[in-house]
Amino acid sequence: MARALAHQNVTSSDQDLHRQSKMRIMNVQGHRHLPLPGTHNLRDLGGYRAGGASTAWRAIFRSDRPSGLTATGLERMRELGCRTIIDLRSDDERLSAPSAFEARGAPFAYHPIPLFGALDPHRADVYVSDDPLLDLYCQALDGNGPVFASVFRTIAQAPPGAVLVNCTAGKDRTGMVSAMLLLLAGVDHDEVTADYTLTARYLAPFLDQLRQEAAGRGRDLALFEKLLRSEASTMRGFLGHLDRVHGGAQAYLSRHGLNANEIGRLRARMLGLAA
Repeated sequence: MARALAHQNVTSSDQDLHRQSKMRIMNVQGHRHLPLPGTHNLRDLGGYRAGGASTAWRAIFRSDRPSGLTATGLERMRELGCRTIIDLRSDDERLSAPSAFEARGAPFAYHPIPLFGALDPHRADVYVSDDPLLDLYCQALDGNGPVFASVFRTIAQAPPGAVLVNCTAGKDRTGMVSAMLLLLAGVDHDEVTADYTLTARYLAPFLDQLRQEAAGRGRDLALFEKLLRSEASTMRGFLGHLDRVHGGAQAYLSRHGLNANEIGRLRARMLGLAA
């Protein structure tokens, strides 16, 4: 089955390339990571090599849930040009930890788009391999195409200003959307993967809180620990599945209804070009 998710071996050469990409990314962390109180994993997708260009700074932000973002943090995001918020969490997640952007309203346009839909990450029976995150990502990709299309159409049609995409940890749903945006801009797999693994550096202080919340809800804690990871092999598997099964990010989004103009607008936003 196409979703059998056979994990590919990573060669030493691949590992070297990934390390080099990650080191280069770490060198610009002063620009990429925004240490605003109330968030842990708020980052900028700017500064990645994209063919002969680079992705634009202050165009797309990715984040964990911004429920604890203070008034000062909100003002800082406004100063950075952020105008559009896309919240990928479920209705229950948003109810238990409302977004500060939704609560404060203007000047932020807030769009809740539950990316997982009916897919429940906490059901152990949905996983078929020893990497439940990879299983989850591929099942979401295979089954929720219209929802992905809605997310990307919202980004493409957003008014001038930066877009922030968030979920709970800023790792899984946000990670898939971020990866596909970087791919559309022409960023290679190694840098996409290195961006994904940066989560482990910034999310650590938040993990104990997530564990406590999971325990309070009676989650399978052994499974939950696996869902907290952000390993390179998981993103490599996801990118491979996207290519093999769906023909890549552009083909996937086109198949689910995005037109050439919308895809062009996504690229223009990522590269800081006039749409």
